Amino acid sequence: MSLALELKGGRTRLLHGASAAAKLVLAVVFVLPLVWMFLSSLRPVAEIFQYVFPLSLWTLLPVHPTLDSYRHLFRDEPFGRYLWNSFAMAGGVTVLDVVVSSMAAYGFARIRFPGREVLFFLVLAIMIIPFEALLVPLYLIVRGLGWVDSYAALVFPMVPRALSIFLLRQFFLGLPRELEDAARIDGCRHWGIYWYIMLPLSRPILLSVALLTFQELWGSFAWPLVVTNNANLRVVQVVVATFAQGDAIEWDKIFAALSIAAAVPIALFIIFQRYYVRGIATTGLRG
Repeated sequence: MSLALELKGGRTRLLHGASAAAKLVLAVVFVLPLVWMFLSSLRPVAEIFQYVFPLSLWTLLPVHPTLDSYRHLFRDEPFGRYLWNSFAMAGGVTVLDVVVSSMAAYGFARIRFPGREVLFFLVLAIMIIPFEALLVPLYLIVRGLGWVDSYAALVFPMVPRALSIFLLRQFFLGLPRELEDAARIDGCRHWGIYWYIMLPLSRPILLSVALLTFQELWGSFAWPLVVTNNANLRVVQVVVATFAQGDAIEWDKIFAALSIAAAVPIALFIIFQRYYVRGIATTGLRG
């Protein structure tokens, strides 16, 4: 009996050790490129690829650390403007998406109306259509409205997001029906139930949806590239692509800009990581 328990305990420790080793390998695979990118942004231009091969400690660590890449980035380019454009696009879409998607999700979850299931099926269908397939018709609509080269073109076509509606609907379906019935007894109609009952109970999923939306829009490239020609409306990701054009690739600016661009979502994840898990976990799998 004791031998069987020892064997079982040994297998459990072996599985835990293998699991920890696999997690460590995955962490290194995902984190190491980011670390190398950030440390490369602290090198002089001539040193960025000097110690790549053969691999050594200096492949990762800068031999002559300097902030010249960041000085060149902010001295030669209006990078603060580009950062603001990225914040304006990602922040604007996030705020509008949370408002519009939460109302749409409440309708799909709690209000019975003809064609509700068909409309929700279409929302789900949008989730599996590649954005590239929608790019041209969306651009033609924006051009017809006269929004090209404007913040409206960057923000409004991205609202609402199908994933946000889906996640919020799943959360609203999981809330007890008794809360809604009690609110009706107190005289609330749909707007009162949505505003006074649903939204206060939905803060974790609302924050989770906001974070997911902000991160996706922060890294968007194709839509800002297509819909803006004015250099003053460029976002960070589009600007980084321009550093690789021309006769000489400006690696120092690329690494510095990407380090700053990556720092924003990483900081948000570190600060709000518990909301990611809690928000997604509370959506459930109810159909």
